[in-house]
Amino acid sequence: MSILEMAAQVFMQKTTGGENLNSSSVASALGNLLPSSGSDVDIAALVEKFGASGLTSAVGSWLGGGDNTPIGASEITSALGAENISSFANNLGIDANTASTGLADMLPDLINNNSSGGSLLGSLNGIDGVMDIAKKLF
Repeated sequence: MSILEMAAQVFMQKTTGGENLNSSSVASALGNLLPSSGSDVDIAALVEKFGASGLTSAVGSWLGGGDNTPIGASEITSALGAENISSFANNLGIDANTASTGLADMLPDLINNNSSGGSLLGSLNGIDGVMDIAKKLF
C-alpha cells in the first residue's frame, strides 16, 4: 500500500463523516494537497513544511519513538494554507474545519508510521539529506 493510500484510509477513519467518503477521492485530494514525489507523498518535504511553519517540536515527536505531540486544525491550516485546505475540503464535499481537524489527527500518525522509527534516511538521500533538514528544523 502506498503512503497516499494509507493516508486516505487513516483520514477517513479519523474524520467525522469519513465513512461517507470514497477512498480514491480522498487519495486524489490528498495527492493535490500534500507534497509529492512521483505518485506518492513526500514525507521528507512534508516534515520540512511543518518544521518551517514553527512546528519543530511537534515534528520531532512524530519522528521519535515516543508519543506524538498533537496539533490543532489551525496549525494545519497555517502550515498547508487556508486556500489549499479549502480546496481539499471542497473536493471531498466537507467543510474546511472538518478537513483540517481530520488532517491534524491523521498527519502525525502518517509521518510517525512512515519514518522508520524516526529515520528518514531513505527518503532524504542518506545522512546528508537528514543534516540539511535538521539545519532547517533546529
